[in-house]
Amino acid sequence: MIAAAILSAAVGSTSTLSATTVPASQTVTWTSADEEIATVGESTGVVTGVAKGKTDIIATITVNGLDYEAAKEFTVTEAQNNTRSKSSKADSES
Repeated sequence: MIAAAILSAAVGSTSTLSATTVPASQTVTWTSADEEIATVGESTGVVTGVAKGKTDIIATITVNGLDYEAAKEFTVTEAQNNTRSKSSKADSES
């Protein structure tokens, strides 16, 4: 089971996923279904937003030679720009 408080990130931001495995303590390998939307650290579960959109993030474990997968939809939103341009500031002060 994939666990995360938030299954989204803005472009350029990160979110860390974790997985509960049965049997316990299995090594999880992480992949992204679309790396043009989000990338994920193969061993860390750290997802980085690349472009606005949605993709599945997949956790895979291998038990007795068989692969088991779980996937969750991950949403990447536009980056928030909290800075105002100098021209906008100058215009508002006139």
